[in-house]
Amino acid sequence: MVKDLASNGIVRFVPTQCQSGEWWGQLGVSLATPRKHMATLGNIYVHRADIVCRIFMDKATEFIKDLTERNVLGKVAGWCYSVEHQKRGMPHIHMLLILDEASRITTPEQVNEYVSARIPALPPIADQSAEAKQQRRLWHYVTTMMLHDCNAACLDGSKCRKHFPKVYSDRTELSEVRYTNYVRLPPEDYDQWYQPRRGEENQPMDDDHLPTNDPEREWNEVRYQRIPHGGRKPTRLHEECGQVFQKKRMGARTALLLDDSRVIPYNSFLLLKYGTHINIEYVFGQKACKYIFKYLLKGFEKAYVQVTQPTRGTKSGNGDDVYDYDEIAATFKVRYMTAMEAYLRLHSYKIVQTSHQIYTLSVHDEGGRTIVLEEGHEEEGFNRLARDTRLTGFFKLCAADSFARTLRYDQIPYYYSWNERNRFWVKRKYPKMEQIAGAKMFVRVYTVSPRRRELCLLLHRSGPQSFDALRTVDGELCTSFTVAAERLGLLACDAIFAGAMRDACVELTGKKLQRYFAMLINHGGPSNPQQLFDDFLDEMNPSFAPNNPAINPKTVEVRGAEVMRNLEYFFNCMGTTSRDVGLKGLPKDYDFQPQEQILEEDNIWDEFYGNENSRRKTPQQIALANIGRLNIDQRDAFDQISNAILSVNGQRLFFLEGAGGCGKTFLYNTLIKWCYAGKPSMDGSFGTEWGREKSTLNRESVIAAASTGIAALLLIGGGTAHRLFYVPNDITDETAPMINFESPKAEQLRRADLIIIDEVSMLSSRVLKYIDRLLRDVCVAAKPFGGKVIVISGDWRQLAPVVEHGTREDQIAESIKMLPLFKDFKKISLNINMRTAPGEQALRNWLLTIGNGQHQAETNNQEWGRNSNLLQIPEQSLAKDMEDVINFCFPSALFNSPLENANAIADNAILCPTNNDVQYINNLALDRMSGDANNYMSIDEPLETVEDNNTFRADFNMEAVHNEMPSGIPPHKLKLKVGTPIMLLRNLDVHQGLCNGTRLQVMRMSDDNLFCRILTGPRADVNQTIVLPRIKFEYGRGRNHRGLRFQRLQFPVRACFAMTVNKAQGQTLQRMALVLRGKQCFAHGQVYVAMSRVTRMDGIRVYAPSCQTGEETYIANVVYHELLDDVNITPRPQHSALSEVENEQEMGAHIPTAEDDLENSDHDYFD
Repeated sequence: MVKDLASNGIVRFVPTQCQSGEWWGQLGVSLATPRKHMATLGNIYVHRADIVCRIFMDKATEFIKDLTERNVLGKVAGWCYSVEHQKRGMPHIHMLLILDEASRITTPEQVNEYVSARIPALPPIADQSAEAKQQRRLWHYVTTMMLHDCNAACLDGSKCRKHFPKVYSDRTELSEVRYTNYVRLPPEDYDQWYQPRRGEENQPMDDDHLPTNDPEREWNEVRYQRIPHGGRKPTRLHEECGQVFQKKRMGARTALLLDDSRVIPYNSFLLLKYGTHINIEYVFGQKACKYIFKYLLKGFEKAYVQVTQPTRGTKSGNGDDVYDYDEIAATFKVRYMTAMEAYLRLHSYKIVQTSHQIYTLSVHDEGGRTIVLEEGHEEEGFNRLARDTRLTGFFKLCAADSFARTLRYDQIPYYYSWNERNRFWVKRKYPKMEQIAGAKMFVRVYTVSPRRRELCLLLHRSGPQSFDALRTVDGELCTSFTVAAERLGLLACDAIFAGAMRDACVELTGKKLQRYFAMLINHGGPSNPQQLFDDFLDEMNPSFAPNNPAINPKTVEVRGAEVMRNLEYFFNCMGTTSRDVGLKGLPKDYDFQPQEQILEEDNIWDEFYGNENSRRKTPQQIALANIGRLNIDQRDAFDQISNAILSVNGQRLFFLEGAGGCGKTFLYNTLIKWCYAGKPSMDGSFGTEWGREKSTLNRESVIAAASTGIAALLLIGGGTAHRLFYVPNDITDETAPMINFESPKAEQLRRADLIIIDEVSMLSSRVLKYIDRLLRDVCVAAKPFGGKVIVISGDWRQLAPVVEHGTREDQIAESIKMLPLFKDFKKISLNINMRTAPGEQALRNWLLTIGNGQHQAETNNQEWGRNSNLLQIPEQSLAKDMEDVINFCFPSALFNSPLENANAIADNAILCPTNNDVQYINNLALDRMSGDANNYMSIDEPLETVEDNNTFRADFNMEAVHNEMPSGIPPHKLKLKVGTPIMLLRNLDVHQGLCNGTRLQVMRMSDDNLFCRILTGPRADVNQTIVLPRIKFEYGRGRNHRGLRFQRLQFPVRACFAMTVNKAQGQTLQRMALVLRGKQCFAHGQVYVAMSRVTRMDGIRVYAPSCQTGEETYIANVVYHELLDDVNITPRPQHSALSEVENEQEMGAHIPTAEDDLENSDHDYFD
């Protein structure tokens, strides 16, 4: 329901609860009796369930009308609610609202209009206006019904099960996986009142601050007293302080201080109207809705009941009675129903209700339908076997109705209705729309065991007329439904990989085909890889030379050994071995290094030289020439690092810091070339006459790694840190090194003179500690990192490490900057920007103020005021609507002729903070492209059976799994056209440039492969064809994962007209549009990363429709200053950087393009 109605992920959770102490006047009047009759039955609510339930349901009906008909919280597309009864007897409801597209609420500012988690301020005593009186009522309701003070009922040790007190926040923070963090402000005198911790009962009770003639006393009950705000009148939001409420415990002289951190979220209108506890929660993502549906569908209450009356047994020898009393056997777990629940059910009140009808369809094998027999009526039950079910009726309908033959089983209820009495399908006079919102109906097939995977056959074939027709493929009757599904490609099997190999053999030959085979086996995971190897050995290594058939053919053993040598090298490049993937036949004399020289000779020299003009020089001359091109900062860094390499003692750990464009990558490649060339001295000695033999490059002297594949591509011989150091996915602080001490990899680590790790700002601290343990282990040294020279680099202004479900504090703690080990690194700063040309300095200054969090917006909006978290966007960089965004980045010419405009497509992109907006924009762009679309459906299977995982069977409903689209996994339905730009979602082969984040373009498509070309990075080549097969993705394999686990077989790509900001780090663009259609940028460095993708101010557009106030537009810029505390922050210019840009444009100043940068710079590599 949430997936179909709220595809944008926008829903609301609205539970309302009626407290026994805050009943309405009607209830009090109905229960009122004279004092002398107080003991009379019926004078308290538990004795009159009829009165309580009738009033409650009347109020609940009015409440539901407010939400669903009067649209108090916005226009509603769907809703459902459940009445829950506590064991103390009082009923309450849990309700879920799903908003219509027109009423979507996507920004924190919009959430603040509907939900509050703050204690309202009391107006001055002299103010007796209607608004002031309502404000006093609101204050009364919040302080008496919406404050959570922890007690034995919610405490688990010293922690609250409801996670109170909540954290303070000066802004509302949205999350797709947990509850929203609302605005909660600390009080003005926080340090004075809140020591040693919030909510501690050590505060003396203050005198009553309200005069006897103060009207506010009407709402100030005896148990509660207010602490004044010291005469400070609330002003704008960011300058306002939180209110403090002082609650006196019954019979105690100490007070409990409660502030915004104890407030349960509420809606002011609903709270004032109904005067009862109503908790409003805004749910941004779909995952958080699982908690809500637990309340709606968890079933009835249970309780343990003990029978205490013993049974009389035989008499004892002395004549006494003996009683048999078994306390365990006398205890039963039974259904617990209160009088109020019984009243609602007896009077047919709806306990659970939804806005949409659920239309269920039966499913069974031939002759395997389920019947229920009543004892004594078995013959009548067996007679029902001859009657049609909805499934067999569907088969008969398809045989008789031509239109029905065009429909699938799950589409039938939209056009036909089931006649239960006569047991056949009847055509609807007015067919329902297949859109859920219009049809007001969901069609669901009964859940079956995940082992019965052939259900997908029924849901993907149109118009079957019988069970046999369902398992007939291409006119051939298959032996089972599973075989038919496999032949149609609906279930994973090795036939899919065999078809991919046959298709690839048409395009690839020789070593390229072998490399494709290695990628297919490693990432596809066929069940019998050895059989695939044997079947395609002739294609990978023919028995005769194609150009000279006279040469004696090779034997199968020889050809197999030759291929296995190459495959083992390719597997090593992918971080695995032939043994790990299940292949045999690797020769015992295999050696990685010679095989690398055989297969990668040309690529090695291409990386080292960079261009054909320098091929006449020796490696030593190339290295010395690069050193001569370093600027002052780079040369100083080079000297410090090279001296450390040449010496035994001294500083061994270095941290290279610099903003984008300061030449970190060029310095790294200069160090790599210097080490490859044998570390020549600057006077030209030590082998000036080196030849161009294969043995001249000492590639084992450097290990160049990066936290991301995109960054690794820019380093000569680079690879990801996870692959080069064998870092496991589920890494902990105690994870043991995964490299054997006697392995070739360990020997390579021992031989390395220099280890480089780039982009460490995104690297988890656990990874760096793991590398430290690994190097100490293989080098048998107690020194940090085994005494090796380690150079790490990063820009703290960019993205911080990603922590699943983590908070700001979690991300900061995960950064390597918080490690004690980081203090051992010597910082080297690069401050000279090698990209900046005349006209770009203003943009560079603006980017630095964004990254450093130095900007401070002064708005005309009294709610925002002066806020350092807001960034003003210049008017010339604003986009009017989505049409303007798409036309700016992708003009119509690019959509009409995408293959001819590959470079223009590669230079432009739309960035968004969330995957939901990315998917929405990509669908819009795909619809504009010319040509026919291919839809590729994934094959989803559970990772574990229900019995093994002890999980509810409905969790493995494949229809529900198809709707899952976790981060880093392609969608179930992948829509592509020829010319579509796509992004790779997995590190397939970094040596080929196929890493997570690589952008490609679809050249052509087949059923088994995508034929593409790389658009970006140093491996970009419009003439080289990359063949991509389907591979397996696993979700939930980690040991810490809880919940659904499944695997998906799909092409490892997504369309990338738009991409997330996180994926854009490392990309270089000419035009960038930042779309904040839904959620704003929510993580550290996202705005900085987005804006710094381009080198021209006129290459930036921002579309933020919900962030405009008047003629100004402000967006949130999250900066964790804890990560920037010792960064060399450039002093803020005296004048505005934006004004400088505007002045330059008015004067007609030339703003260089990326091509100008390349012409004006001697550097071969840029960050």
